[in-house]
Amino acid sequence: MAGIRTSGAIERIAAWGASDTPEMAFSITKSVVSTVAGIAFDKGLISDPHRPVADTLDLPELAESTITWHHLLQQTSEWDGELWGKPAWLDGRRRGGTPGSRWEYNDVRVNLLCLALTHLFARPLPAVLDEHVLGPLGASSTWSWHGYRDSMTTIDGETVPVVSGGAHWGGGLRISAGDRPVRPRQRRSASALDRPRS
Repeated sequence: MAGIRTSGAIERIAAWGASDTPEMAFSITKSVVSTVAGIAFDKGLISDPHRPVADTLDLPELAESTITWHHLLQQTSEWDGELWGKPAWLDGRRRGGTPGSRWEYNDVRVNLLCLALTHLFARPLPAVLDEHVLGPLGASSTWSWHGYRDSMTTIDGETVPVVSGGAHWGGGLRISAGDRPVRPRQRRSASALDRPRS
């Protein structure tokens, strides 16, 4: 596995391995998803992360649900459904809990967040990430972020791919160590969701 040691304002001070070769990011992808949610918040697309997602989007998966953006981002949604042939219980033990009652690591529920964000931006999330984060940081063009063969949704009559928020069952973010020093910015964007909008 390759890596890069940084200091201060993302100044490269050491590197080892093939640091320009894209590798599976696994659950680092969840931080990238939260960064994209932070962009949505900054752009005013998520006005209040504590309001139900169903107040903003008309998604059958969240119809009449009290699940909020905050629940999805904190992995406390307790959502019990199925996305692209993968039921939520497949990646967790809990079923049918109250949103916000407990935390559970669950890629299917993170994929639900990716679906919701795709509808919110009305375009694929890799395009959002490239425009607002990786492009401005000067990342290479070697990274890729994809979902499963069948993880598609329809937006305004167009078929749009939906990425996955992890690496279970394929899909995921592939990025080189050289393109990964976006972590400080990710933390700022994610924490912005907990601040009230002024």
